[in-house]
Amino acid sequence: MDILEKVGFLKGLVEASDLSLGDKEKKIFDALLELVDDMAHTLKECDEDITSLYDDLDAMDEHIADIDDDLDTLFGVEEDDDDDDEDEEEDDEDYLYDIECPSCGKEFSVDEDTIFNGDVKCPFCGEKIEFDIQDCEDCDCEDEDCDCGHHHHHHDED
Repeated sequence: MDILEKVGFLKGLVEASDLSLGDKEKKIFDALLELVDDMAHTLKECDEDITSLYDDLDAMDEHIADIDDDLDTLFGVEEDDDDDDEDEEEDDEDYLYDIECPSCGKEFSVDEDTIFNGDVKCPFCGEKIEFDIQDCEDCDCEDEDCDCGHHHHHHDED
């Protein structure tokens, strides 16, 4: 039984009962039943509104996920859901470098690993950008004892 059926049942009980109510008591009972009836209708409407809102939220959530996927595709980001926690820990340790694309002039950020891989493409125009690794902001990494790890990646192309 839903809430409106329960109110109807209650009204039927009162009408069928042999309560010998005086005028005052009858008015109180009628007022109470009317109040309960109004409250039941309002609750039912609220319930329907909430259900509708949840449906709308689910639809928006799916829409946002689609937009997120489209953006990832547009900017060439590969999804790797399994390693989310590890990625976040690594990101805390990685330095991000702001780069201005020489072709289109737009700025974007890359991490150290991307720079040392030597293969960076501009997410806006797709132009391949090459780096002179000696320009590292942190240190020149000439010292073999340096613990930044950059000296392992040096290429003596000069």
